[in-house]
This record gives sequence, structure tokens and C-alpha cells, in this order.
Amino acid sequence: MFRSIKESLLEILGEEKLKPAFEKGNISNLWQESVGTSINENTTIKSFKNGILIIKTKTPVWRNELLFQKNDIMTKINLKLEKNKIKDIRFL
Repeated sequence: MFRSIKESLLEILGEEKLKPAFEKGNISNLWQESVGTSINENTTIKSFKNGILIIKTKTPVWRNELLFQKNDIMTKINLKLEKNKIKDIRFL
């Protein structure tokens, strides 16, 4: 009788059209939770496609720092996802 808004939207728009936007939004929320306020304020999620998360950093210093933390960040986010969707993170 009752169903979630997500189920209704999937029926109306089709899963293939809605899925990429939903995944990016979900990963964006998990990014904020996983990296904390300081890193989140100095980064922007540019895209997520084929398991590759593209992150724009405000400075090259942030890019280098995040390269050292990349595996830990991927692990934190993938643990919160249903599947290991993030295969790689690339910093710009």
C-alpha cells in the first residue's frame, strides 16, 4: 500500500536515469562523514563514474596530503556503502 519516495521516483524516472545522481549524492554525504570538516571544506566532488571518484582540491598541498590518505578514505567510504563501489580516488 505505502511505498517510499525512492521507490516511486525509480518507477517514474527509471532506475538508470536516477541512479547516477543518487549515487553521487550518497557518496557526497559519506565523503563529508569520512574525511571531516577541514578536508571537506577544502575539497569538491567533481564526479563519480565507473567506480572512480574525482575530487578537486583547493591547493596542491591538499592534493598531496590526500594522496597519502587515499586508501584510508576509500576504505572508510566503502565500508559504509552496500558494495565496494569506489575503486579509485583521483585528486585534481
